[in-house]
Amino acid sequence: MTQAERAPVIFDYFAAGLLTSSLVWFWLQLIAYFPQLPIESLGLFYIAASAASTYLVCRRTTRGQLGVGIKTALFSLVMTVLILLSFGLDLNTDFLIQLTIGYLFGSMVAAYLALRSRLRKSVQKLESKPEISPEGKPEDKTGVEPDTKEGVEAKNT
Repeated sequence: MTQAERAPVIFDYFAAGLLTSSLVWFWLQLIAYFPQLPIESLGLFYIAASAASTYLVCRRTTRGQLGVGIKTALFSLVMTVLILLSFGLDLNTDFLIQLTIGYLFGSMVAAYLALRSRLRKSVQKLESKPEISPEGKPEDKTGVEPDTKEGVEAKNT
């Protein structure tokens, strides 16, 4: 049996955007209270915040993780800009460029990690399947014989 196709809906992107923007807003407030924190860590935090939310969204999809990562990054960028503007912060172009690059890079890394974990799980499932005998039938490792009812065989023919 194959797994049904899953794709994130608009609510998933909205939730990822809110998660990313809230983490960034928290980080900006933390820097305001503790100015001795190194400013270089800002870019790394943008990457980490975007990667966390994108990974959660990519886990909900069965294919197209790269596209989902880009959509999540763009949605997170829009949500962050809207939230920061609503608090009255001045946004300069350097800040927006840094946000955009951090979000895109973090989303691509998270999409890759989600795809990698999904592929690893599928390979482990394939390795755990029973071996095929030379006759083309799965080997019966339990020693239990299947039921052979005449009514079932008559329906199959």
